Amino acid sequence: MRLGIGAVVIVGCLAAVFAQKTTPLKVGANGSPHVRSEYTIQGAKITLEYGRPSVKGRSMAELTPEGKVIPFGDDQATTITFDKALMFGMRHIEPGKYTLYAEPGADEWHLIISKQTGQPASEFHEDQNVARIPMEVAALPSPVEQFTLTIEPKGKGGMLYADWGTRRASTFFYPMGEMK
Repeated sequence: MRLGIGAVVIVGCLAAVFAQKTTPLKVGANGSPHVRSEYTIQGAKITLEYGRPSVKGRSMAELTPEGKVIPFGDDQATTITFDKALMFGMRHIEPGKYTLYAEPGADEWHLIISKQTGQPASEFHEDQNVARIPMEVAALPSPVEQFTLTIEPKGKGGMLYADWGTRRASTFFYPMGEMK
């Protein structure tokens, strides 16, 4: 019986650190399914809403051209909402709702966090940027047909992953006050 109680305590502790729920929302104008994914990392509630375009035989150079700002999703601009201040890299971001873009590079991408929300995914205004965060890029072990954003716990924070085609871009973040 002690083993059963211990397992419940461990599962309960993990649930306090990380929770995830993904809900289908609609099919967008370009045919991409839209989802809302909700996470809890160290008590911070984080929600991603985005369209999930497919590769459809296109090359990664075509989908993620180097040096060009691209939407992180399809149709409406991808949004991230969080209820606690987060640190992305060395950038402190206040709680709120933001739009995500990316700027692919050969060895590193940049995650762009914009304060403008509600616009089409293709509409980008640099003067609305809150932060540009470096993202590591790695090859995926197997291709991913549909663009996927996920958050996974790591240490006292989490990793934001963007998987599409043969690439994974990622960046670490943590709720303010968690890293001491």
